[in-house]
Amino acid sequence: LPTCRAKVEAFWEKRLHPLEGAPDHYMVERVKQQQFALLEQFGDEQSIGQFIQDNLHLRDFREKAIATAMQNKDFQAALRLALDGTRADEHFPSRLHQWQIYAFRAYTELGNTPKAQELAHAFLIGGDFDYYDWLKKSYPKEEWAGVLDRLLAEMEAKPYGHGIYEQVLLAEQVWDRLMAHIEHMPSRVFSLYAHVANRYPERVDAAFYQAIMDMARRSSDRSAYREPCARMQTYATVCGPASGERIVKQLRGAYRRKHATRDAGRQAFSA
Repeated sequence: LPTCRAKVEAFWEKRLHPLEGAPDHYMVERVKQQQFALLEQFGDEQSIGQFIQDNLHLRDFREKAIATAMQNKDFQAALRLALDGTRADEHFPSRLHQWQIYAFRAYTELGNTPKAQELAHAFLIGGDFDYYDWLKKSYPKEEWAGVLDRLLAEMEAKPYGHGIYEQVLLAEQVWDRLMAHIEHMPSRVFSLYAHVANRYPERVDAAFYQAIMDMARRSSDRSAYREPCARMQTYATVCGPASGERIVKQLRGAYRRKHATRDAGRQAFSA
């Protein structure tokens, strides 16, 4: 058995040698994982720990080290490992995010709420709604209103990420801002009208109208008209038959040559 083990170790060392110094960490990590598996089977705790420490530059082994530190409740060590990871992988967003998550966990265990709040805020701005509840509960109730206002203002300034913005607005029931958001992006009315139709009927009506007209302008053939015509039915159901008839008349006048739109529009309200 020792002879067999030595041969296996020599094999993986031989595979590793030409990869040393290469930029392809993936291949190096695969070989290191095989060596580690062998060490787990035949090595002692000290040699296993040393192997992990010697290979912290590889993500898998840094994660093992963090997991061990967290399990041993050595949260300062876990935090140090996570922060070192953020510095090493600052140009690799997915890896950076993973180290930040570990740092967040360490900060919460250490009771460093301000640092944990900074990371939770960044995660939420980045589109991860999972951190919303924790972030809200981490502030006194009298402070949350101001924090929320700054958070929403930051989201509004971003040219993308409307999904997370809507989730926060719905969770906080900030209906005036949600209505303004729909007016800025009328197509969102189809998904969000149920939350604001009773509060802002005229503004919802206008958003439906604008969204359907925008869709009709982009339609170029009969199959493309199916969606705006289906939306007309929703429009009429939410805002009343009169609103539906109004948009059909408008489409008849604006798109006389687009027979499919007119025909489908009539069918939508005769069904």
